[in-house]
Amino acid sequence: MLTDARSLLAMPQIDLLLAAELLVVLLLMATMDASSHRAGAAEPPPQEPEPPVQWAAETDLHAQRILRLESRRTAGPAPLR
Repeated sequence: MLTDARSLLAMPQIDLLLAAELLVVLLLMATMDASSHRAGAAEPPPQEPEPPVQWAAETDLHAQRILRLESRRTAGPAPLR
């Protein structure tokens, strides 16, 4: 009986904090719903609408007006003639 008691004392001690952390991680992993991740990956990504083939005339004029204003702003004041 004494040899059994000595062998129990000689065994390495279990770190209770580490065991508790491992148990929490194990419970979290066991309760995670893995099917929702797989279902989301199986769906194809939504497609973006295709851009229009040609610009409307109003859009083209508006873009030209904006480009003109931006070039004036970056160039500074116009030189006097």
